[in-house]
Amino acid sequence: MHDEPPGPAAVPGRGGPVDARIGRVQQGATAIALLAGFVFHIDLLLPIWTLVLGLDAVAPPGHGPIGSLYHLVVGDRVGPPKLVHPASRLRANALPEAAVLVLGSAIMLLGAGVVGWILGLVVAAGAAYSAATDACVGCEMTRRGRRLR
Repeated sequence: MHDEPPGPAAVPGRGGPVDARIGRVQQGATAIALLAGFVFHIDLLLPIWTLVLGLDAVAPPGHGPIGSLYHLVVGDRVGPPKLVHPASRLRANALPEAAVLVLGSAIMLLGAGVVGWILGLVVAAGAAYSAATDACVGCEMTRRGRRLR
């Protein structure tokens, strides 16, 4: 976590600090969507959310589908951010999740829906933890992966 003041560099998409609430909304939405898809047997939600999260990971920070929805719905109504994170953190948190969901979607398309949903639920658990604690599970996965090389 970075307690940087949110000045003009906090504008999303410029590579500077990004409002931490966007990352938490992204992670919370991921957890809720995947859990809802599993509970209500909406198998198509796994590949759809893979696409949403993938777009969020490759778009400029705060300008993906979830970040855009956050700005549209919440906008400036909640005031300036009290906590900001580096722009790279949103991508670092979403990329490993998107990669696991791509694998889960592929496995599901091959006919092993249970295994696909197990991977989806692992992502949902990590996303729920990230949303609740503001921890960067994807950053930790990336850091540990680099250490193993």
